[in-house]
Amino acid sequence: MKQTLILLFFIICTVSTSFAQVQWNVSANVLLEAEEVAYFDPPDRFSGLGSAFLLRGAALFPWGNRFIGGPYLKFSPGVEIFRFDESPTLVELGLSIGPRFEIVEEIEVRALVDIGYRGFLSSSDIVSADALATNLNLEVIFFKENTISPKFNLGFLAQPAGGNEDVFFSFSPYWFIGGGIVVN
Repeated sequence: MKQTLILLFFIICTVSTSFAQVQWNVSANVLLEAEEVAYFDPPDRFSGLGSAFLLRGAALFPWGNRFIGGPYLKFSPGVEIFRFDESPTLVELGLSIGPRFEIVEEIEVRALVDIGYRGFLSSSDIVSADALATNLNLEVIFFKENTISPKFNLGFLAQPAGGNEDVFFSFSPYWFIGGGIVVN
């Protein structure tokens, strides 16, 4: 059911982008190592998450004068989970929406909230999981006269619920920092 709802949001947003000016938003980020943020039940213990590389792509379009939103995709080839000696692949798909503020004519700040489906792909039963993704992504975009503009971003990934048939797996904010480009 979760996957169906996420797919429906993705399709609606993709169709809607044909009626608006799409901004393609691509970034490369570094997930910062965090101790004792992931909780597994059973075996009822906490674990840390190692630093990792995270790619994020989004097709964002204006929703009025002050909001922007659209579908996004995140991918990380390996997120190390301490104490389990596992590094599953993270794949995430969802909807991103948030306000945007023009600081000066060439600088815009966005506070995007992501809600979506997250999958951890691994050969291990304990860390292979489907989950609810809730993220925050703060962006500062330096618009140029051409169509490609640089950006800086800071944010976090969180997982309030998730797991598989055997294990409940959640984690508190897992911070990242990075940069990228916005293509108008």
